[in-house]
Amino acid sequence: MPARRPYTHFAEPRVATWTREAIVDAIHRWAAGRGEPPSYQEWSPAMARRRGREDIAEVFYDGEWPPAAVVARRFGSWAEAIEAAGFASRAPGWASARERGGVRARR
Repeated sequence: MPARRPYTHFAEPRVATWTREAIVDAIHRWAAGRGEPPSYQEWSPAMARRRGREDIAEVFYDGEWPPAAVVARRFGSWAEAIEAAGFASRAPGWASARERGGVRARR
């Protein structure tokens, strides 16, 4: 198992204060690069690690994405943030777009 980087090694966030607009932009960038909006687990390194997804946890360390807890606090819930970005919220879990038959953007 690769060594875990301690929390103190997080990069400086690219956004000083995560506003609602900056979070929506980050959700759009994530979806554009990965084909679907992020799940709460994907923006929570601790949860990703508990599920054995070190690859997901490592993506978080570059400081490009807001912490999941910040997103939920700014919008009231994770689902409300995903919906504010124009995507249908999804049930908790790790089901991929392929497994669900594709992600749906609301129009």
